[in-house]
Amino acid sequence: MAQKERERGELSGDKKENQRLVQNLKKKETTLKNDLKYQKQSAKNLDNRIRKLIREEIARAQKNKGGKTAKSGEMKLTPEAAALAKEFGRNKGKLPWPVERGIIIRRFGTYAHPELAGITIVNNGIDIATVQSSIARCVLEGEVRSVFSIPGMQKAVMVKHGNYFTVYAHLDQVLVNRGDKVKALTDLGVIHTDDSEGKTILHFEVWQNSSNLNPQTWLAK
Repeated sequence: MAQKERERGELSGDKKENQRLVQNLKKKETTLKNDLKYQKQSAKNLDNRIRKLIREEIARAQKNKGGKTAKSGEMKLTPEAAALAKEFGRNKGKLPWPVERGIIIRRFGTYAHPELAGITIVNNGIDIATVQSSIARCVLEGEVRSVFSIPGMQKAVMVKHGNYFTVYAHLDQVLVNRGDKVKALTDLGVIHTDDSEGKTILHFEVWQNSSNLNPQTWLAK
């Protein structure tokens, strides 16, 4: 009887431990879902802002005299802008990384969430983890066309390279201004470090006209 009582007590303890684990998992899942919902909204707001800015750039370029006639939705390029675009296109797979040191932790495209079943992630760029206080660097010669803020994405910089655009988000401090001419490896801003997780992550995007491209295929291997 004593043995049975001990076994009954052990089973009861195991049951309580299992219940505690299930509750913790449910709490973690709820937190992940809430965080993901906020991240998705931030990403959507960033995407809307980028598309609006690019539409404005295209409309402004269409009014310029000279340059080659462009199709609807594409940038009309002056000779100088055409040279920048050609240089950018020629450097596919050879662009310097927008950080001195880092690894890609979230890739471009649509894919399943690693922890939440049935949940998909849509990423218009790539996310690069780096060390605290790292600087975001411009990948090639161009002109800063916008500096703006998005809740959840902190500050962002958009650089125009002819009819290509690069976007650098999750910046705490921006070191350039709209209209600045920049070169490859020009410092753009200090990358944000999340206080709760201690992670320093740069969000980086590449666009051609109004189409977003996979940045990973543009960076040097």
